[in-house]
Amino acid sequence: MRTHFLWLFALICCLGLYAQERQPTGSVVCVECHVDIGTFSRKGAHRNAMFLGEAGRGCEACHGNGSAHVESGEAADILGGDVLVEWPDEQKSKACLSCHQENIHGWLSSPHESDLSCWNCHGEMLHFHEPDEQKQAKCAECHKDVAMRIKLQYRHPISCEDCHDPHQENERGVDSTDRCLRCHSEYQGPFVYEHAALDDGCQVCHEPHGSHTPRLLKMTGNGLCLQCHTQSIFPSIGKKVHSTQLSGGAFCYDCHTDVHGSNTDPSLIRRLK
Repeated sequence: MRTHFLWLFALICCLGLYAQERQPTGSVVCVECHVDIGTFSRKGAHRNAMFLGEAGRGCEACHGNGSAHVESGEAADILGGDVLVEWPDEQKSKACLSCHQENIHGWLSSPHESDLSCWNCHGEMLHFHEPDEQKQAKCAECHKDVAMRIKLQYRHPISCEDCHDPHQENERGVDSTDRCLRCHSEYQGPFVYEHAALDDGCQVCHEPHGSHTPRLLKMTGNGLCLQCHTQSIFPSIGKKVHSTQLSGGAFCYDCHTDVHGSNTDPSLIRRLK
């Protein structure tokens, strides 16, 4: 621990000396030589920062002030990739936050901050554009169980970021039902007659990432309903014997169609027969 602290202290001291000896030039000077990185055709996330970045920001937020490098043309006079990759995670994220603090202000308290740096996920897009499918692949590197589910027959046709914000401090505290209702607002209610299962969240019945069954249900048939509704007087459910319906191959939702809640019937039956 002490050795790590001394190493970090030495690095900070060196960076302080580095900053004193070198002056910022602005990214517009960098792209005069680094055309492959700065060209507009790349459409990278940092394109504007590379062309328009003010002195000390843009390229220099990570690579340090560039005056000495501009004068000498020597790689040793700039913080190159081989140096940056050895930075501690905290230092890597700090470089990003020097520009991005305003739009990802929750990062320092987010679930990912404790064991990742910004570069773990965004390292390949620091200079170039990152396709959406590449973002999904980054999530899958750690979340392998979810990556397996989104390849199942029935899966959500959305990306991870549609439901999850990896930078937010309250991500762990967001109820799963709240995430679902962002798109499925028709099931939000309030209903006159609520289905008590919804108190425990949508995931009581649904697999949000992918399932072997339609509607992302956890299982087919009546087994899903009978997890909660089986009674000691089964096949009576509630106040009614269901042996005829259950033995005849009927599904619970053939009658109880309003499974998320009803405004007309306490048994969640849409139309009384």
